[in-house]
Amino acid sequence: MTAKLLAIVLLTVKEAVRKKTFVILAIFAAALISSSAFFPVLDESSRLRLVEQWAIRATTLFAALIAVFLTGASLPSDIEERRIHTLLSKPINKTTIILGKFLGFTAVLALAILLMGTVSYLYIRLVHALGDETMPPLEARPRVVAAEFAAVGGHEELDPDGKRHILPAGREGSFTWIFRGLDRDEFDERIDGNIRMGISHGTELWGDIFVTFHDPQSGRQVRTTHSIKYNSLFPITVPRDIVGATGEVRMTVSKTDPRIHLSVREENAALSASDRGFLANICKGLILILGQTLIVMTATLMASAFASAPVSILFGLFVWFCGGFYGFTVESLKTSERMVAQIEKRIERGDRYRQAPNEIDPAIVKAANFLARNALTAIPNFGKFDFSHYLLNNLSLNASTLAGASGYALIYILVFLAAGTAVLHFKDFC
Repeated sequence: MTAKLLAIVLLTVKEAVRKKTFVILAIFAAALISSSAFFPVLDESSRLRLVEQWAIRATTLFAALIAVFLTGASLPSDIEERRIHTLLSKPINKTTIILGKFLGFTAVLALAILLMGTVSYLYIRLVHALGDETMPPLEARPRVVAAEFAAVGGHEELDPDGKRHILPAGREGSFTWIFRGLDRDEFDERIDGNIRMGISHGTELWGDIFVTFHDPQSGRQVRTTHSIKYNSLFPITVPRDIVGATGEVRMTVSKTDPRIHLSVREENAALSASDRGFLANICKGLILILGQTLIVMTATLMASAFASAPVSILFGLFVWFCGGFYGFTVESLKTSERMVAQIEKRIERGDRYRQAPNEIDPAIVKAANFLARNALTAIPNFGKFDFSHYLLNNLSLNASTLAGASGYALIYILVFLAAGTAVLHFKDFC
């Protein structure tokens, strides 16, 4: 069984080489280098972010194209040219064939993504080396979030998504994030972090705030003043010796003027541990891209078990497109559902509701939302594999996130493989 499976894997890899699959890498390199055309109108920081974004998007796109077009045409061409009859005439079952195809294409895609990742890494390093002192560092820092959040003053409000909370502070209000289990050795000489919050001072959307770090064991405090703008990310820093033996640190945001109004989300504040290595982070990001690509590949392979090459390719592109727009679709549904909920509340209160001539009936919108919600349960969410957020914000991709995304991909891969194998078993090639 192992020898037969290996033979199918090698045949699949040879097929990919014969079709000059890796020529697309030259196109990828040209597309990546073309980003330099925008350099003259960008500052140093924007150049680096452009190259990083371009590299991730291009790697994801070209990997998906390789997966769809290579996989979609393989099995149908074997059937049309009767090569599969030669395989089935030998003691090789259909499960071995589709599993061998999967492993072979996985090897090809892994190599292609590795090569594209290598080109991307070297190009990013080159752009960074040619920049001046204003160029952001190439680093990957773990994001350390608070174990507990507390607010003094104000009241609690639901966000539009109905899950997270905003806690506006009253005249004497403040916000406190409690970090536990911190290890001083996990940080540089100074602990960096950032906060994003809303602020208003009369008609002005800016103001000054106090940020106070407190070690409850020793009683030591470090207070700094920051001038911030509404909903803008602002950096914070404190000496790492604020972390005591207990590993607990409290960070409190308070107002310099009682007339200032503050609002914040619990998750909008975090600390950054020391650099874990840019190259290691890139490698973890490539694993995310591989996971997403394998979902597209196995979906295409499943379709190729019963459909023609063009149909299989279109199905693979459909899965890739829908998975990429999963997050946008979810947000659109939330907006639509909020609109319907507002109309229903008005009707419940007895308010008069008159439908505009070009407005869709709320009942129809509600039914469409219900169907869309159920359809989304079968569509993979490729937002789980988006590495650009980590790369552009110098964040280290943690092991739990990587493991969660890998497990999520594995579920879809196994389902598509099982479905493709089942279809192939019932298909007659005579």
